Amino acid sequence: MLCAVVCPNDAFHEEIIPEDQIDLNEFPSIGKFFKIDMNKCIEDSKKKICQLCLTV
Repeated sequence: MLCAVVCPNDAFHEEIIPEDQIDLNEFPSIGKFFKIDMNKCIEDSKKKICQLCLTV
């Protein structure tokens, strides 16, 4: 499981409303639009995008 922030846009043809973490095996099309560096996210609590992951 990976923690990712999903921002729906025209690239998505499926509506995804995550409740917690996103399993990229379940939603493989997300991987095309998001590059997730979990080590950087865990270590950098000052960035807003990482705070969303860290508060889950």
